[in-house]
Amino acid sequence: MGVKRVMDPLLRQLRRFGGPILIILLLIGAFPTGPKQLPPVYADMPANYWISQLDLPSGTRHPRTLEALSAIHKHCLYELESRLKSFDSRLRNLMIRVSSFFPRGRVAFPKPDLDLRRQAAAEVVAACGSEAAVLADPLVTGLQVARSPNTVEAIENALLTLGPAAIRPLSALSLGADEPSRARALHALSRIIPRHSLSGESQRDLATVAASQAGSHFPELALAAYELLTALTTNASHVLPSVLPGLEHPSPLVRTATARFIGQLAREPGLCVPPLTGRVQRDADEATRTAAAQSLGRFGSHAAAAVDALVNCIQSHSTATALAAIQSLGRIGAPAATAVDALAASLRDPRSEVRAGSAVALGRIGLTSPAVIQGLSDRLSDDDDYVRLSAVRSLTAFGPGAEPAVDALIRALSDPVESIRVSATDALGAIGPTAARARPHLQAARNNNQSVMSQPVLAALHRIDSPEAPGVLRSDGEEDKPAR
Repeated sequence: MGVKRVMDPLLRQLRRFGGPILIILLLIGAFPTGPKQLPPVYADMPANYWISQLDLPSGTRHPRTLEALSAIHKHCLYELESRLKSFDSRLRNLMIRVSSFFPRGRVAFPKPDLDLRRQAAAEVVAACGSEAAVLADPLVTGLQVARSPNTVEAIENALLTLGPAAIRPLSALSLGADEPSRARALHALSRIIPRHSLSGESQRDLATVAASQAGSHFPELALAAYELLTALTTNASHVLPSVLPGLEHPSPLVRTATARFIGQLAREPGLCVPPLTGRVQRDADEATRTAAAQSLGRFGSHAAAAVDALVNCIQSHSTATALAAIQSLGRIGAPAATAVDALAASLRDPRSEVRAGSAVALGRIGLTSPAVIQGLSDRLSDDDDYVRLSAVRSLTAFGPGAEPAVDALIRALSDPVESIRVSATDALGAIGPTAARARPHLQAARNNNQSVMSQPVLAALHRIDSPEAPGVLRSDGEEDKPAR
């Protein structure tokens, strides 16, 4: 009786939960939990064989690769470590990650995602670094046939780690494949070049290859060519004549890229300034006009012939185009004297960027006139801090010619922005003896801000009293931001 009292509850519980427990036990037994041996046909395959197989098109695969890969995943987490002892630990970890792309417990892949496995294999090769240089050709093949952007990026990252070993097959692909593949090859080269040192001759050869593709009517290929040319700027000047036709390309993106590249080279102004000027005058795309205007400024005084075209852009509804034209006029310098009136008028533009840029450009051109001095003096009370700073520094550059602005500069000594107060002090010192009426105001500014204003005020007073003394003036750095 005692045994029955004990067993009856146990039997009832077993009848209730026995089925689920049995199913769980069967499921646990269905999956391997310990080390297994790979089938003999695969046991001697080296790890780098599987890496290379993963990255090849399906037509060139080992006939039993898919089955082998499934077997590796099913049995590999123990075997793989021993097979990869000669590899770096990073490779071992990533090879296990590669195996995780394959479904557990399946023997074959009826519809394998080849792109996903190319991506996984590329991650493995990237972890090998330069040790995997022998896989450069399969990787480039994978780059040509890859479908998804993620796979393309993974292969490019792997090629980046291979470095110079990838340049030869990529160069071959950029010349002999379909246009999308050539674009991928050039883009990959543009990423490799900045990371690895190449001889000047090698870089010039690559620039020649890129220039040969820059005129393609396939925009993606032309843009990839300019990416590579940009990375090779220091050794690409010889291709300049062959890329100039890109300014007439039907794609505005390619015209913009061409204009920017010409500006980066900034060589042969007689050859480059006229077509760039033409783009500024008549191109319908604002980005292209902006790029052409910026590039003209890189030629400095050699772009004097473009002054009129740049002046016509100052009132452009595009702030980027107007600002590019204004900055280029400032870089041209004294030869842009005919632009002074237009720049003085743009000091009243409703856009603060245009007002500040005009003030800087006037200081760089260096030509004073009543309209210029009055315009800059008015900007000393502008609502925008950077406009006020730009105006006061341009007045400093005018030196004694800025004497009509003394009263406005005295008021600027009380500006809430510290860098503007210091720059106004420098401007009064640069004006010299004709700013003598500012002496008491300078002394007051020194007393109110002893730690900050002491040295600038002393230098300004010295120059006012002794105009031959050099004094201490701040440089006209237009990129400096006003600091409170």
